[in-house]
Amino acid sequence: MNVALQLRGRADSKVPDWNLVRAYPWLQTTFYARHPPQKVGKRNCKELETLAIALDHLQEGEFAQLGDTLMQRFKATIESITSETWAMAQHQELIPSEDVTLTNPTERRLLAKAEQQSQALKAALESGRRR
Repeated sequence: MNVALQLRGRADSKVPDWNLVRAYPWLQTTFYARHPPQKVGKRNCKELETLAIALDHLQEGEFAQLGDTLMQRFKATIESITSETWAMAQHQELIPSEDVTLTNPTERRLLAKAEQQSQALKAALESGRRR
């Protein structure tokens, strides 16, 4: 018998009933409250979040989403190993980035492009003043 099942039978146990608890919200509210993401580390947080979302999909019977989540993480991990960086691989993930934002990815791309154009304009103006 595994430890979780043994503990679940104890009246004073603090082990949650996983049939009633969704893993991702529990991770975000309970686990990260005791173990801040800054201390857990970026890669461990990504692993925990992927597993939590996968467990939630499994619990809800969302097998297509479960497969997509796991395959994209698998592909991102392979890409990070072959390219020796997470720069490209991180864009394959279905798990949201650690940045908390209401801005969707399309808006973020437009904002990044606008910022690049702004910086290029500032640089051009600065170089024109120096002449």
